[in-house]
Amino acid sequence: MRKYLYIVIMAATMCSCGTSTGLGGVQQSSTQLEEQDYAVARKVNEASLKLFHEVYKMEKRSDNFCISPASASWALSMAATGARSATAVELYGALGFDTPDADAIGNYQQKVIARLAMHGDRQTTIAIANSMWINKGFKAKKAFVRENEKFYNAAVMNCAFDADAVKAINTWCSENTSGRISEIVKEI
Repeated sequence: MRKYLYIVIMAATMCSCGTSTGLGGVQQSSTQLEEQDYAVARKVNEASLKLFHEVYKMEKRSDNFCISPASASWALSMAATGARSATAVELYGALGFDTPDADAIGNYQQKVIARLAMHGDRQTTIAIANSMWINKGFKAKKAFVRENEKFYNAAVMNCAFDADAVKAINTWCSENTSGRISEIVKEI
């Protein structure tokens, strides 16, 4: 069963997009992949499969585990938009890139998010909620906030990293998942 699940999830990470209109606040003119997007997709898919394989090896002691390579890719990509120098190289390296290219990765991820959000039906709801939480006192650059909003439809918020932050993050998560995920963090 685990091997079957592994194969299904590997296949799910290798998605491609067709034409359609945007959805859910993601700003774009089309979800049609261009030549540059396919190169990004290959690298992101390879990194996602590598991550899944590593987690699978670590979790062999349990019968079940769940990981979203897409979510991990989005989280790394979101953080990478604000990174510079060695940190940027490390984050983009984890995504499978030798050199940082925030626009190419962001444009591709934006199309994937929009396309996934369009596949809900009456029996299935697909909702993607991204957020970035920054410790109070640290001011995010406007370009970082703008890129995360544009490419990932992500909320970027400041708060003191204390017990109130745990409550705020969990409340945001619950509200943005229609109550399906009411606790995402236990402590900061």
